[in-house]
Amino acid sequence: MLSTCFVLQVSSPPTGIPKRRLLHAKEQTSCSANIAGVAKHTPSPPPHAADVLLHSTIRPTFEDDVLHSLHFTELEKLKDFESDFSAFLRWFRSSHLGFAASMRWLGSVSKFEHRVLVGGNHDYILEKLGPERAQMLCEDFGVKYLHTEAAPLSLSFPSGRKVKIWGSGVSFFAALGKDRAVISGNIAYQLDTATEEDKFVKETAHVKPGSVNVLITHGPPAGALYGKGDQPKWINDLLKRVKPQVYLCGHAHNPEKVKLEQKVADVEGTLGAHIASTSVWNAYMGLPFICDLPEWK
Repeated sequence: MLSTCFVLQVSSPPTGIPKRRLLHAKEQTSCSANIAGVAKHTPSPPPHAADVLLHSTIRPTFEDDVLHSLHFTELEKLKDFESDFSAFLRWFRSSHLGFAASMRWLGSVSKFEHRVLVGGNHDYILEKLGPERAQMLCEDFGVKYLHTEAAPLSLSFPSGRKVKIWGSGVSFFAALGKDRAVISGNIAYQLDTATEEDKFVKETAHVKPGSVNVLITHGPPAGALYGKGDQPKWINDLLKRVKPQVYLCGHAHNPEKVKLEQKVADVEGTLGAHIASTSVWNAYMGLPFICDLPEWK
């Protein structure tokens, strides 16, 4: 399941267009819409525009028990090719696994100059592969993989423009409460709010102020974009320090009635968008966005 849909348009700035704006926010997609349907709702780029398709979390559409069985199948197969990762990639590319099918789709979407992927809490395989091999797997499908420890990625366009982007799969362990009766097993890239603040600060210290145009985290910030008010403000502090032009997040599933003002907000002085396109029951549901940012620094 691809759980976000966001497109950046890097175009020549027409007269009078503001520094940054949301160009389109399409109507809420039907719960029955499939991935291709979501893609078709994305408006075609204007002439001379170069686009970036960004996704945060990619996973098969299976129930958790089946999903975990697939995880172990892939990891066991990886052990068979421990000394030859290229052989694993050949096997994975030709497999019928949901994850492989999602990667094939993402890597083949047309009209985009770049395709960028950030992991999330369901992406057990990407996390277990480790950054280097996960990057190799994504590159095998024509997708760029972003992760916490990586330096900001510079994306070049035919117009000569460059966009710097950085992303992290971070989100936080969900505690038991009135909305959660059991601890989730989907904990890839997640941090313990009680003990791992220093780890997050250390791992993100290389992302310098003003070093990125677009910053992505899988989980939302505290108190905005469906982020809980009582969660740590580590992501808020990161945004306040780095000051990107655009911030994107997902993780929190859309409620039954989505309102645009809940999906877009000023977060620590940055234009922020919650771009998840799944409902609380994991159906396809959300707002595909296009963001026009004509004046890159």
